[in-house]
Amino acid sequence: MPESPWQVPDLDGLAAELGAIRMLAGLHPAPPEEELRHVAAGLLSLLPAAGSPKAWAWDLEPAVYFDPTLPFAGVVANPWPDSPATAGRGATPGRPQGTGSLSADLAAAAAGVKPERIADAYRLRIAERNTDLNAFLTVCAPGDMQALPHPQQAHAPLLGACLAVKDIIETEGLRTTGGSAQRERHVPARDAACWSRLRAAGALCLGKTNTHEFAAGTTNENERFGPARNPLDLGRITGGSSGGSAAAVAAGLASGALGSDTGGSIRIPAACCGVVGLKPTYGRVSRAGVFALSWSLDHVGPIARTVRDTALLFAALAGVDPADPSTLRAPAPPSGSGLGLPRADGLRGVRIGVPWSWLEEAGPTAVATGGIGTSPAVRTTFERTLDACRALGAAVVPLDLGSADFATAVNRLIALPESAAWHAPHLGSTPERYGQAVRGRLLAGRYVLAEAYLQAQRLRNLLCRRYAAVLALPGGVHLIATPTLPTTAPAIGAPPQEGLALLRFCAPFNVVGWPALTLPCGRTPQGLPIGLQIAAAPFAEAELLSAGATMEAIVSEWG
Repeated sequence: MPESPWQVPDLDGLAAELGAIRMLAGLHPAPPEEELRHVAAGLLSLLPAAGSPKAWAWDLEPAVYFDPTLPFAGVVANPWPDSPATAGRGATPGRPQGTGSLSADLAAAAAGVKPERIADAYRLRIAERNTDLNAFLTVCAPGDMQALPHPQQAHAPLLGACLAVKDIIETEGLRTTGGSAQRERHVPARDAACWSRLRAAGALCLGKTNTHEFAAGTTNENERFGPARNPLDLGRITGGSSGGSAAAVAAGLASGALGSDTGGSIRIPAACCGVVGLKPTYGRVSRAGVFALSWSLDHVGPIARTVRDTALLFAALAGVDPADPSTLRAPAPPSGSGLGLPRADGLRGVRIGVPWSWLEEAGPTAVATGGIGTSPAVRTTFERTLDACRALGAAVVPLDLGSADFATAVNRLIALPESAAWHAPHLGSTPERYGQAVRGRLLAGRYVLAEAYLQAQRLRNLLCRRYAAVLALPGGVHLIATPTLPTTAPAIGAPPQEGLALLRFCAPFNVVGWPALTLPCGRTPQGLPIGLQIAAAPFAEAELLSAGATMEAIVSEWG
């Protein structure tokens, strides 16, 4: 039997598949090959044929939902200390419109600059830099429907926003490939709910961004379309799977972007590229019309240059959507002009918990995250950031959340079979249209036993209760802080273990469904960015963003 679910035998051909089934069957007698063929054919015959209208409807029907609030039944969480937001727009770099600042673009539109003119400035920058960065797979022409504002949007809150959209998010009339040859010519007939909300708020689409194929990876090394490249070092990865979105924002090719996050796929590339990324609470933002990777772990969220800009996008994204039942239990999204602005009294009264043991995990026991430890540069910068938080009035206390590698293993045991189920029609009919690495990962999901999947969901519930307890009175914390990544962005083509390591601090918060924010908190001597991750209780995005903006105002002074 394989030592772990990631050590899967060669999956090319039926003989290897049967061998893997026998290995995973353990003590159970292996049925003869002809019987296995018959059973497999019978099951696959129940699925819609790839390419048929039923197959696309199948894509949009979730199999699993998750409620992150259930573990809080009976838990009295430590209330946040009151603090008004400061006046102004938060820490926004001094940039003219059309160069990457959402706040500047919104101000320009409010002053009478036509959104199309702002978009033209971005298109020029995309033409200059995208050949090197490979951030966009499809660029909207000036006359494209997605690039034109609706007439009724004259006073919309995001008028002037020129955004990049990850290429697993459907956009009416605009090619949506999933980063795969499997859907290279797919042109959706409707918008995904998340993009529909942004578009209704006044945003324009600049194009669709590069992604790890079907969002199934952490590096954005795409076999069909090539890797997205880090604007700060073209030889390094952007991180994935929303790497094109993060690269576009970091390079000033868009004022903000949409990404998705199953084990860190918003936060990992945002940290690698030195920008801000928010994974909201599970169920806060609709995923209807977004290609699934794992129904019970997927989140959709924004990427931008600053916490304030990220908050403005989040405010437009959040809300109930009957097409995604996971959103139906969400409270009303936060609103108001103070969302994402620093707290007036710093972090006075805020308790920040740090799971220090997570920073120590490395070696052969850290199977799920490649065995790679936290780099000295990352740890030093993280500790310096915590000192700055103390100076702002925060109390920093140690936490015991168990092993991050264990939580990441739970994430993988859930994600692998759920992704295999979503891709089943196409894995069965056109497997050659997947890249080799992603095809192997998807096929591996078929060999995670139902028992292992269900045990992982049970372990998930235990983790949810354990994490909820650290917020409880007396003495509960308001935030959990970690580095976003244990290392800086690896080189393109680095060993797979370096990509796995990027999951360690991010994936646990997908398991429990809590909102988590990454923001830059420093750079290495080589100029590579280091990210700070903070997480809060479900649906506490307003407090999370306010605390993040307060920290951003201090660390942005470090350069």
